[in-house]
Amino acid sequence: FERIHTKKGNYNRSPVANQEDVDDLAMLEVLDENTVTEQLQKSYAKDQIYAYVGDILIAINPFRNLDLYSTKHSKLYIRAKRTANPPHIFAVADIAYQSMVTYNSDQVTALVCEAKFGTSLDCVRKIIIMNSVLIFTFSALSFLEKVEQGRHKVPIFWFSSLRFLEGDHPKDSAHGEMANNRTLQEKILQVNNLVEAFGNAGTIINDNSSRFGKYLEMKFTSSGTVVSAQISEYLLEKSRVIHQAVGEKNFHIFYYIYAGLAEKKKLAHYKLPENKPPRYLQNELLRTVQDFMNNSFYKSQFELIEQCFKVIGFTMEELGSVYSILAAILNVGNIEFSSVVTEHMIDKSIISNPTPLENSASLLCIQADELQEALTSHCVVARGETIIRPNTMEKATDVRDATAKALYGRLFSWIVNRINVLLKPDTCLNGSDEGLNIGILDIFGFENFKKNSFEQLCINIANEQIQFYFNQHVFAWEQVRIGIRVNVLQMLPEMLVLGAARDHLEICSGTENEYLYEGVDARVIEYEDNRPLLDMFLQKPMGLLSLLDEESRFPRATDQTLVEKFEDNLKSKYFWRPKRVDLTFGIYHYAGKLDIFVLCNSYSFREMLPCVL
Repeated sequence: FERIHTKKGNYNRSPVANQEDVDDLAMLEVLDENTVTEQLQKSYAKDQIYAYVGDILIAINPFRNLDLYSTKHSKLYIRAKRTANPPHIFAVADIAYQSMVTYNSDQVTALVCEAKFGTSLDCVRKIIIMNSVLIFTFSALSFLEKVEQGRHKVPIFWFSSLRFLEGDHPKDSAHGEMANNRTLQEKILQVNNLVEAFGNAGTIINDNSSRFGKYLEMKFTSSGTVVSAQISEYLLEKSRVIHQAVGEKNFHIFYYIYAGLAEKKKLAHYKLPENKPPRYLQNELLRTVQDFMNNSFYKSQFELIEQCFKVIGFTMEELGSVYSILAAILNVGNIEFSSVVTEHMIDKSIISNPTPLENSASLLCIQADELQEALTSHCVVARGETIIRPNTMEKATDVRDATAKALYGRLFSWIVNRINVLLKPDTCLNGSDEGLNIGILDIFGFENFKKNSFEQLCINIANEQIQFYFNQHVFAWEQVRIGIRVNVLQMLPEMLVLGAARDHLEICSGTENEYLYEGVDARVIEYEDNRPLLDMFLQKPMGLLSLLDEESRFPRATDQTLVEKFEDNLKSKYFWRPKRVDLTFGIYHYAGKLDIFVLCNSYSFREMLPCVL
């Protein structure tokens, strides 16, 4: 027996008995929370983790591996009607491809997964992205088979391009292009493994939680041949590099390189300690270096990531530079400071353990004294004169951590940009072929932890934007469109509306006809518009983000002054201050109430980067 919790409390059985099972929940006779939950529970009991709601696909965490993603299984969905098979992400991929080619229009699929869904569903997300290219290829090849059987008549360029995908053509110059195309597909499939190693981490509820958002865009010819891909990254949780909550881990790649380099006897080459874990990797889960040096899974993942780098096209020199920067970040974290008082009674910091400083400088190919100066002092420009002032021990620590975060963030962006360069096509599209795109947006959903900080704030603002876009397309614009059509129809002669010609009116689409035929007034559907909440976040100069940016520029700004600025200026029902003593503020999101803890303003809300960087 499994208890199901919803926003309204415990789940109650629907009062409508013996409702037929449906693949599309929008077809339910009674559509309420209890009925939907009951249908999902029935499907879940049959190992059917997918369900449609119109054009939306719901995925439920199976908490175990299911045999749903084999090549044989995927071919069932190629050019098949949606009702011919159970709901599946393969159907969504095939519909996207067929819609792109048939209607000559770009397509986008959005994957939004809440953090609490856990590891199994995160694996589903990985499978979705990795199988998209294969589904697109299988769909094209399936279409080719039907062409050869005489079941479809298509222009000759269709036949040629699909033959190009299959690779069954004379051995001429096109053969080389076919090989390049297959190599491109292989590269695209490796991209997800690579960026997840650098962008995913273990959390309390998910061993492989995505800590960044990504948008993968694949470009096709008008006939359906994939020719290039490009990835964009958003909202990398850089603070995880220097600090992890209890029970959580740093980004995967740090553990992978430690285990892999240890296996290759290269820890000393990259100046990584073998007796004590680096500060940024120390937690209650991994107390000794051997905990991750001897981890067979980490070793295998290191080999996989190396292979990904090579398949995508990174050189060995570039790979060595990546390892050096990662090792430098861990060494930077080991730098310690002590406080001294100068003859002018000014607190200043000095580095008390020079070895990590020298290691970091060597790995970054800079001078140790330059790095030391950047960490322990800062420049102030007054009246055209540059004054160098010492950093206190606390400020030097903040600068050290900000440097580590910046190094990791810029390394991650460089890897993504390098991937995009390597995935560019060798040849451009034909002059008459503008090309088509299929985009896959993969972003974490609404997050609400015991302690939320700046990262959760940014993630949830992004989800509010997605919710607003959804509201506009599903409700607002649809109601305006239907309202215009209905008003026009009401002006036509009554016999024309009620007669046989009604179904053939070009002014009214099939959906609008359905609304009218069923007697549904689509103009009065109520929904919650989150535009005012977005205005509170994004308006200038008095929105939350603008106020945050302004306060972070003041040298003497503190967590207290930040929260007070919010309270004084954000006159919105969506913002509130708890009565507790904690430095927190609350946000009423569409998905629920969220407390933001202003924990250590210096690393959460601003980066005190040394000017040398």
